[in-house]
Amino acid sequence: MLYSLILPGLELSLKNFIEQHLPISSTNVTINDFDGFLKSINDEIINERKDELLEFFIHRFLLKNGILSYINKTFIYFSQGNYRKISDGNIDIHGQYKILFFLIRSKWLNPNYKVEVEEVRKLLNVISKKPETFIGFLVTNVPLSDYAQNELEESILKHRICVCYFDEIVDKILEYAQILEQNQEEEEMELEKRKRKCNELEWENNFLREENKKLNEESNEEFDEASFKKLKDAAKDLEDKIEVQSKEINGILDLILKKLG
Repeated sequence: MLYSLILPGLELSLKNFIEQHLPISSTNVTINDFDGFLKSINDEIINERKDELLEFFIHRFLLKNGILSYINKTFIYFSQGNYRKISDGNIDIHGQYKILFFLIRSKWLNPNYKVEVEEVRKLLNVISKKPETFIGFLVTNVPLSDYAQNELEESILKHRICVCYFDEIVDKILEYAQILEQNQEEEEMELEKRKRKCNELEWENNFLREENKKLNEESNEEFDEASFKKLKDAAKDLEDKIEVQSKEINGILDLILKKLG
């Protein structure tokens, strides 16, 4: 984080400043804690940077609850016209809890406002490029606008986005981590069932091939026309069954390989 750009003239780095002043002494926090924190500062520059302060507030809250958390590093880039700008890739905090990887975008707004659709779109865009074990969290102090809510509800990625108030973030991360673990267990059980099915089909195919071989050998002997046709039809049925089951085996193997990555 480029502290000197965020809080120019402040002697302490923002990180040290937060560590000294942030009132989190337990694993619980309320929405009033952040309000009280802001009111206790009485610094015009800091009050204008509520989003940055909220990032550190959430970050500290997560660490306090044993959740691995990092503030996204910002970087300077030059836009057209050679204007200097700062970007964090639309993600403020990232981290991991068990098998869950989380990306957090935080917004602190005037209580009279609502979160606009652009914020939802930015998070959807980021999460669309990540694996299924990544969940995006939009953490705020106000609800979504109707337009933003509709955008999220209509997205095929809505199950990978969680909108919550910042004092709910720990519970939500724990909840989504549990869901992912349950899904993973169910997928592993399903893979085991498919593996067993694959082995059963392979065994049956080998048996059918032997039977087919015998029928073809018998059909080369001298039989009356009706018996010969019956043998040929039986052999053809076995060939068709072998082909169908071979395709099913290949489909199962492809699915297993995809799941295993």
